[in-house]
Amino acid sequence: MQKLTEMFHIKKYLPLTLVAFLLAAKVVVAEGYQIKLSLPQQKDTRIFLASYYGNRIFRIDSTQTDQHGNATLAGDSSLDEGFYLLYLDKDHYFDFLVGKDQTFSISGNFQNSESQHFSGSTETEAFQKYQQFLGQQRKKQMNLQQQMQQYHSNTDSVKQIRNRMIALNQKMQKYWEAQADKYKGTFYADFMRFMIIPRPDDIKVPANVANPDSVKWTKEYAFRRDHFWDNFNFAQPGLIRTPLVQNRLDTYFDKVLIQNPDSIIGPAKKLIEKSKANDNMFRFMADFVLTHSANSQVMGMDKVFVQIADAYFLNGKASWADSTMLAKIREKVYVTRPNLLGKIAPELKLQNADGQYFSLHQVDAKYTILYFWEPDCNHCKEQTPVLYDKIYKKLHSKGVEVYAVLTQPDEKADWQKFIDDHGLYDWINVWDPDMISNFHVLYDVHSTPTLYILDKNKKIIAKRLDVNTAGDLLEKLLKYQK
Repeated sequence: MQKLTEMFHIKKYLPLTLVAFLLAAKVVVAEGYQIKLSLPQQKDTRIFLASYYGNRIFRIDSTQTDQHGNATLAGDSSLDEGFYLLYLDKDHYFDFLVGKDQTFSISGNFQNSESQHFSGSTETEAFQKYQQFLGQQRKKQMNLQQQMQQYHSNTDSVKQIRNRMIALNQKMQKYWEAQADKYKGTFYADFMRFMIIPRPDDIKVPANVANPDSVKWTKEYAFRRDHFWDNFNFAQPGLIRTPLVQNRLDTYFDKVLIQNPDSIIGPAKKLIEKSKANDNMFRFMADFVLTHSANSQVMGMDKVFVQIADAYFLNGKASWADSTMLAKIREKVYVTRPNLLGKIAPELKLQNADGQYFSLHQVDAKYTILYFWEPDCNHCKEQTPVLYDKIYKKLHSKGVEVYAVLTQPDEKADWQKFIDDHGLYDWINVWDPDMISNFHVLYDVHSTPTLYILDKNKKIIAKRLDVNTAGDLLEKLLKYQK
């Protein structure tokens, strides 16, 4: 029985989980499919057929086996090329490749992958042989890893084992190359080709360079950034119906590219532009980048979200996006655009409890902490005294000011009591009793506390930090200025 984490590469794919059964994506070819099943151990059993779409799985068909375990999955329209699963439940299944020839047979059982046999389709059979070859290579790799642990203190042994691992990887790559050439023009060949990740030749750095390691790293980074997708056929939609593409996208955006929005926007747009070779690929790539940037935990990635939304979704290019989806995107862009990193913070002129107005832009400080909070928020109750006692008191004399905004105008009495109880008199305490400043939208304040750091020119340099992280950052910034 294959486990769900089993994959088709020497290293494991991102672990997958079967999701609720949904309707499959639209079928585009009208030639039909017929998959005959011979599963002797599954008599009078409901068998399901599902397909991958990125890292998700969708049920598309089912059938009932007879008293001998035989059944047929068939349809008048062809299946989209890609990876499919035949399964009973999340613990009993096996996967296979569907190419152009969609009339074939499957036999075996769910408990023993070696018993599974595919016949009648050249691509499907080739993929099964690849899985068998891969299984053999993985056993060799595991054996070498165990030897590496056993002889880790023996330099000569470690060197020999490492060379054998390199040879194993080279054999794997030659297999991919040979299969891609042998089955050229098929989905299976495109999948094999994509398994090969381009790697730079040995980069030579002139001896007279002052910082050779930095120069070498920069050149290697540029190669990985620009050539990571060289072996990917953007015109082959079958590739998005494998878990490999989602895995590679995660790797590219989280590990290959520098985690800075300005370093990601360019490569992201290039990737999406190349994907226009196929409508389904274009949709997959654009949706991925938009969602990935929206869900990123890296500060500032909302800039990527806004750029991609503007370039592909809010201008009508994303024909698949319905009015509900576009409305949500438009709303998020609306509350995100004013407070992107690097922008001048929107001006606020708010009053204190006595009615005296304070301008955010006129705060005279090297760094300003813009802090939105409310006295009834449990997290605020914990974090606000920490901000005052451990950060403001320590750094105020070095050029740090706090502009603290009450977010709920009906909590004035509690606000004043909290200030009194904790002695928060020195920093700037303000509120907006008539809620006319629109700070909720300008700073996307949908939860509290929300914290921004502004430089002396009131440019946003950090956002949505917790109090302790903000303190650490300010200490480093102040130290760097010296």
